[in-house]
Amino acid sequence: MQDAAEFQWTLLPLWMSFVPYLLLYSIVSSFVFALVNKKVLHACFYSISVDIQMLSNNIINLANKLFGGL
Repeated sequence: MQDAAEFQWTLLPLWMSFVPYLLLYSIVSSFVFALVNKKVLHACFYSISVDIQMLSNNIINLANKLFGGL
């Protein structure tokens, strides 16, 4: 039992040396995810706005055909 405790204490400095890297990785991955998510949302909103614009143009063209270009 004492050997296991000593082994844990010898691994503690090694584990603690990885903590800053894990923290940095967490921050960077969150930042990258936020940027990618923002770009994806921006692309989706752009696509939706283009679809709405095309739909409104089609409705105007249909109204012009039906009512003879009022």
